[in-house]
Amino acid sequence: MQESVYLVQNILVFSVIALNIAACCGLMLFAFADDKEILWKRFRAVMPIYYMFLAIIMLCVLLLLSFGQFQFDIAHFVIFAAWIYALTGAIFSYKLGKRRSEKFKIFTFYKYLGDITVCSLIYIFGIEGFFHAVFIS
Repeated sequence: MQESVYLVQNILVFSVIALNIAACCGLMLFAFADDKEILWKRFRAVMPIYYMFLAIIMLCVLLLLSFGQFQFDIAHFVIFAAWIYALTGAIFSYKLGKRRSEKFKIFTFYKYLGDITVCSLIYIFGIEGFFHAVFIS
């Protein structure tokens, strides 16, 4: 059982890092483009990867919850809150992009910047720091 928990924790760490890399790619794509059509195409190219890692993160957290008899604590709450933040931001930027709104580039740029910050904080302080002991027990 402990090996399964360790494997899921490592997958979760990898997924948070990969989501951070996907957000960095999206940030760079939006930093150097001005045309709305090009931005929309680039956004649509990054989003499947982004959603895939969001789904993997949610699956890992649910597996860790099930390994711990569904005892919900602060570590799980923080991961869920970050996941909901990333998902709602992605949905809102998709809606802005579909309408070809002027706010699309600005909002999505800051959304990716926020996602990078949140993923980095979760990785630095959460998964490998304080929450690491919570997920193991």
